[in-house]
Amino acid sequence: MASSSSEVSHLGPAPTLPVARLFVLAPLLALAVVGSAYFLLRPQLPAQLARHIGPDGVGLSSTGVVLLIGSGVAAALFVVALCCAIDFWKHEHWYQTQKMMVVGFAASGYAVSGLLLASIFNVRGVDPAAASGASIGYGLLAFLVVLIIAIWSYVVLLPAGKFEEPWGS
Repeated sequence: MASSSSEVSHLGPAPTLPVARLFVLAPLLALAVVGSAYFLLRPQLPAQLARHIGPDGVGLSSTGVVLLIGSGVAAALFVVALCCAIDFWKHEHWYQTQKMMVVGFAASGYAVSGLLLASIFNVRGVDPAAASGASIGYGLLAFLVVLIIAIWSYVVLLPAGKFEEPWGS
């Protein structure tokens, strides 16, 4: 059932500048840190970086390609979080479920960035011939830690989601 704008419950003012910073400046900073770490440490990094570990052993790919693809994934997650947040606020549909969707996408972007940073610092100075999958283990640990921190940060810093009305009410 369509309702006029006067019947829609308002969420209050549009998102403030600090909230906007959570979706634009902080993700850009996270991606800039990954890029800066790569370019500053590139002489110390091996040419190949572990991208997966499986029954066939460690799968290696070009360090630059792994970091570029990982940064692209993180950027895509940040963009999805931003677009969802804008759409939910614009249509005054900022409920708990929608807030958690936005938090999940944004936190996943930071987690991928953390994985990339942990991988960079884990292989820094390692003999290129001795490349191993240890960076994946540290990367996954960083992914989990950063994911938890980002989830809690966004839950606390974003406006509360409205309670959803039960079906049929």
